[in-house]
Amino acid sequence: MERQKLFDRKMRFVRLESKGKVYSPRVDSYYERQHSILCYDIELPGVQWEDLKVVLGYSSITRQKSLWVWGMSLSPLWLENFRSQANPSSPASMAGSNSNIGESLRLQLVSAGSMTLIPAIGPIHHPMQRTMERIHGEFYRLLSVPVQTRSGDIVINLVNGILSIAIQCKPPLTPNELLVTQEELDVKWR
Repeated sequence: MERQKLFDRKMRFVRLESKGKVYSPRVDSYYERQHSILCYDIELPGVQWEDLKVVLGYSSITRQKSLWVWGMSLSPLWLENFRSQANPSSPASMAGSNSNIGESLRLQLVSAGSMTLIPAIGPIHHPMQRTMERIHGEFYRLLSVPVQTRSGDIVINLVNGILSIAIQCKPPLTPNELLVTQEELDVKWR
């Protein structure tokens, strides 16, 4: 239950930081014919087990069985802010807003005629330079699985930022069986 509370607190924080945007992580999928295993590899750099949920269930609309992968990717800056909110006596939370790298400067302009100095709007803070190319925030991915899939048929590993999901399946339909299951639709234009 404690894990769920921490997950919920982090998710509220992430939703505020990412302004409610949800992204869909990249996925590679393949079928290993020799062992009848359906595999998904999902890119989740920096994601920890405690920030991740995988749920097997049915869609209420399509009644298809699916695997929901849901969680959050915290940027290092968000993680620092989250920890400082959780522990107000930490050095990061005590530093305040004056912890920017760089000096506070007051710009002054010189008037051409009288050489009078005119103060600019106010202090300028040089922010710490950073580059953020990876996506951070809440993520969600819906994966198709065979209808007969049970939780015992699924093996999940998270290694080096890749969530690998292996699903034991029945052998695929033969070409003859596949033809029997297909039905051509009569499309009418209105």
